[in-house]
Amino acid sequence: MIVNNTNKIKQLKITLFNFDYNFVYAYLIIKLLDNGSLNKLIKEITKSNTKVNVNSFIRKSHLSGNEQFLILLENFISEFKNDFYFLNENFDYIVGVLLQNESKNSYLLCKNYIGDNNFIDYFYYNIRKLIIRGFYSNIKFLAKRSEIISFFAKDNHIDLKRNFINEESGIDILYDLLNKMSICNVKSINCFLLFENIDSYIEQVAKKSNINRKEIESSLYDFYVEQWEVMIDNYNHKKEALEILFY
Repeated sequence: MIVNNTNKIKQLKITLFNFDYNFVYAYLIIKLLDNGSLNKLIKEITKSNTKVNVNSFIRKSHLSGNEQFLILLENFISEFKNDFYFLNENFDYIVGVLLQNESKNSYLLCKNYIGDNNFIDYFYYNIRKLIIRGFYSNIKFLAKRSEIISFFAKDNHIDLKRNFINEESGIDILYDLLNKMSICNVKSINCFLLFENIDSYIEQVAKKSNINRKEIESSLYDFYVEQWEVMIDNYNHKKEALEILFY
């Protein structure tokens, strides 16, 4: 169900255009606000202010809840673009995929000031975790249904038994692998399936189609497995050349 956030969306748009801050991705933020990708997150934005450092590039003593959210969203998009610049026409859609299932993200809803050097590690860690959450969830889920995907996880030192995503070393491994797999499959129309959580996707399809989830689970699981196996094969064939060209 899409949450009715009409007033909050309007307020965020007003802040976006009136706030003295250079939003490079204003066009994409507007798109995300309009297409519902941010609905769950918008519900959780509080009115609590964020204290701004005295020697700051922002010329005010504090940020409102909306200002803080928009700045962190802009920063997330920018960081994602830096490392996944090659996604091109898929970029905007994948950003929406990464955000639409978030409800209480510790990064996008935090009150830590982005201009404070004490929080550099915090932002770095949480942005990467947001990006790889769907990727890791899919590996854990699909490895139970495919020997190829299960072997792929083991071959890349991905622990499926414990919550690997909550470990800094785990996030680094997953992030690096997702980046490389994305490069190797950037021309694939289904590259976004590396990012989109299969469980959430099935739930959305069932709601939109107004049908019982169990009626479509099997076919969608098979579709995901098939596409992932193709993308793993692409990665295995290109990874040696990838190391030479990009790393």
